[in-house]
Amino acid sequence: MFDIEKFIKEKKITQKELANTLGVSQPFISQIKDGKRELPPDKKKLLKKKFGDISAYIIKQSVRVKPQKIDWEVVVVSQQETIKELTELVNRLLNELSSKKITKKK
Repeated sequence: MFDIEKFIKEKKITQKELANTLGVSQPFISQIKDGKRELPPDKKKLLKKKFGDISAYIIKQSVRVKPQKIDWEVVVVSQQETIKELTELVNRLLNELSSKKITKKK
């Protein structure tokens, strides 16, 4: 990504002037500023040729993970079912143990 807003501010130029320099429309520059478009590599090269080092305006991208919606009702129901199943299992085991006679080996 390219921080076009910072670039315009520091270079003291308008979006229209930058658009003319790059051979694009002002709305195209606006879309880049709003994050709706990327500055194409050929336009970055053109900026570098015209203004020199532009590395201070390049923003490293990080991967953005869209949070997933969790259906909490399903989670709660699932937990309740798991608890119920575990309770039934424990009760069965206790019943089996109590029904068996434990004899002491001599």
